[in-house]
Amino acid sequence: MAFNKRLLESFVAVADNGSVGRAATLLNATQPTVSRQLRSLEDQLGQPLFDRQLQGMALTAAGLELLPRARLLLHEMARAVEALDALSGLKRGAVRVGATAAVTRSHLPLILADLLRVAPELCVEVTEASEDLLEQALVRRDVDVIFLSRPPGEIDAVRIATAHFKDRCVPFCASDHAVFESTAPSLPALLDERWAMPHVGATPRLHFEAMIRALGFRPPQIGLVTDSTDAILNLVARSSILGWLPLPMLRSAIDAGRIRLLNFPELEWRRQFHAYRRGSGTFPRAAHALVEAMSRHAPGSARRSR
Repeated sequence: MAFNKRLLESFVAVADNGSVGRAATLLNATQPTVSRQLRSLEDQLGQPLFDRQLQGMALTAAGLELLPRARLLLHEMARAVEALDALSGLKRGAVRVGATAAVTRSHLPLILADLLRVAPELCVEVTEASEDLLEQALVRRDVDVIFLSRPPGEIDAVRIATAHFKDRCVPFCASDHAVFESTAPSLPALLDERWAMPHVGATPRLHFEAMIRALGFRPPQIGLVTDSTDAILNLVARSSILGWLPLPMLRSAIDAGRIRLLNFPELEWRRQFHAYRRGSGTFPRAAHALVEAMSRHAPGSARRSR
């Protein structure tokens, strides 16, 4: 059978949002239109895709089976349009990149500047998120390439390059924090303070808590949970809360005298990022250009030596 793009888009939108109303808003359509498209798709398939409940729309077993395949079909349709547009000279394609804030605000702009210099008509879309959310974005086909500091979980992904992006996460506090009023603080004293951290499933927090346990301590009390690095920086600079972030994110606040680093090497985490793509489906030509730009910035490359 032939799948209709609009029917698939409505199905995926309802599955992602849990209701016809929210899906209709996202698709800039009316609720009756989205409902009609869902019924049309269900009629074609001969079975229901959703359980209609008071709390919203829940996928049936058939819906769960169709969802990843619908995403794949929509992705391949979009890539086909981009490829044909490129051949007709309308545009040179697009590459969608996902990375953490530390990467997007330090290393990645250098790569993208080189990429856009070589391919000035290319469109680059950057998604900034925590590593666990980047994996989900790759599975949903919202991005083509993600940068992770650890191997991905149980998802269909393969490593395509070492990004040569390195940084280290370090502890820090407000420049006038009371911990500096007397002698140098001890590690137990630091862990008695409250900290600002990303959400529980975020890779930095998982590593931080594992590191604390390996040192024989319990993880400290968390006073702020947020994925916003700006929120963490601003709160730490104005309070007794301690923070732990990648060093590239701290440079401007350190230079402005708002925060200072805590000299505890045992609380530092050095990491290197690698690029991953999906293990199945097409890999856009524009994404290949991104990998080539990364290789030009690898240690020892001709470009880096200039």
